[in-house]
Amino acid sequence: MANPVFEETLTLDDIANYRVDVHLSLAASFRDLPPEFVTRYAELPLKELRDLQSARLREADLQCSLTVLAAVEAAFRIDYDVRCTSKLKDPLSRKFRDLYKRYQLRVRLEDDILET
Repeated sequence: MANPVFEETLTLDDIANYRVDVHLSLAASFRDLPPEFVTRYAELPLKELRDLQSARLREADLQCSLTVLAAVEAAFRIDYDVRCTSKLKDPLSRKFRDLYKRYQLRVRLEDDILET
């Protein structure tokens, strides 16, 4: 049975496209002001509304940045797991198997995987 963790991974293109979609959606929401939006923010001055839009865009950027970091970490951890279980003979795979004997999958990204 396939491991569900590895079945679907986001590509960096997926994350970049999501960011663009969110930015376009937020821009449209603040520009076209759907009725729900008008009701929710009717009392805000225009400057505060623009500040809110900027804050939402920054939050979307932060979320996408964290998703990219998680995807990169996942790629390193998957590579670590593959090298530990495939019995490859290259020096890095051998060092990873030594780490695996000590830490198994509790290996630290920065101190163990990247350092190696």
